[in-house]
Amino acid sequence: MAVLVADSSAGKTRSLWEAVRQLPEPWHVWRPAGPMELMRTLDGECPLANTVLWFNESQRFLAVPDGAVAEAVTALLLDPGRGPVLVLGTLWRDTFATLTAEKDGSVRSPTAALLNPATVIG
Repeated sequence: MAVLVADSSAGKTRSLWEAVRQLPEPWHVWRPAGPMELMRTLDGECPLANTVLWFNESQRFLAVPDGAVAEAVTALLLDPGRGPVLVLGTLWRDTFATLTAEKDGSVRSPTAALLNPATVIG
């Protein structure tokens, strides 16, 4: 997983798109319409081999209170039978800081657990 983190209107989406265009066949991009479509697909356990899972404005998917989306994406990334999968996202700096913050020093949210080990660009 990689996340491009920058301020608003910095060209995050375009920059990430230009990088994705360089991937060879058979890679393809899937941009779910929202968290519900994503969860339906991930719950179906379909293989997503050679798929770039595109989370433009990642908070739309990851800032859900129960962390279910982050848990489902983590499960996808850890399941070798469903990949290889590349998860790419964009976030504003302040949103990234909020989503990756530890709650009380001992409890880590599913979203922080997904984003903290991700490759951060920016």
